[in-house]
Amino acid sequence: MEIVLAAFAGAFFSFLFVKLAENFSNIHDTKKLHYYSLLKIQTILTNHLDEIPANIEQVNSIINIEKETEKNIFITANKPLRIEFDQSVILNLKNSDITNELMLYICNLRRYNAVITNTNEIHSLLRNSLIQKIIGIDTYKRNFEVISSTFKDINNFLEELNIDRRRIFCMVRIRIQKDKTNIFKSIFHKLPDTNEDDFKDKVAEELKKLEKNS
Repeated sequence: MEIVLAAFAGAFFSFLFVKLAENFSNIHDTKKLHYYSLLKIQTILTNHLDEIPANIEQVNSIINIEKETEKNIFITANKPLRIEFDQSVILNLKNSDITNELMLYICNLRRYNAVITNTNEIHSLLRNSLIQKIIGIDTYKRNFEVISSTFKDINNFLEELNIDRRRIFCMVRIRIQKDKTNIFKSIFHKLPDTNEDDFKDKVAEELKKLEKNS
């Protein structure tokens, strides 16, 4: 009987050890995927650091270059581009605060991309119509006033989008430092679903550093 109990106990504890090891491994893998997602998001937002100001510059160049002279009008082939964000990179995020911020940011990017695509097409059609002499300068100028107004609205939207990008970038950078994973932390530290109480203060400090180094 004792032999049977000993064998059962041995098998039970062996099974328990395997399950615990699997559980710790799953926790570690979850944290690792979360961490890698943060790194990818940081890279995307770093790229947007160049893309958003570049598009603002493109819009301004369209508005400023196409100025009328007495008989002619200068036109430009410049155009702002779409700004992409691969939404799949947030699937493994375990921080709901950053996920919510990113979802709103991505929705705003989609709005921008839809508007800029339509506006670019209209501007191109109008410009080509003038070049091909399908329309005259007066007709072009009247229509360009509408497009110019739209471009100004787009620029204002991009400025606000850049503010959001900077804030989220700082949030991600802080979380990268806090959530950097290793085996010990995977076992003994739970990955927080939301940010800590002092997180906003840390973001404000990080924003000051970012502005100082810009």
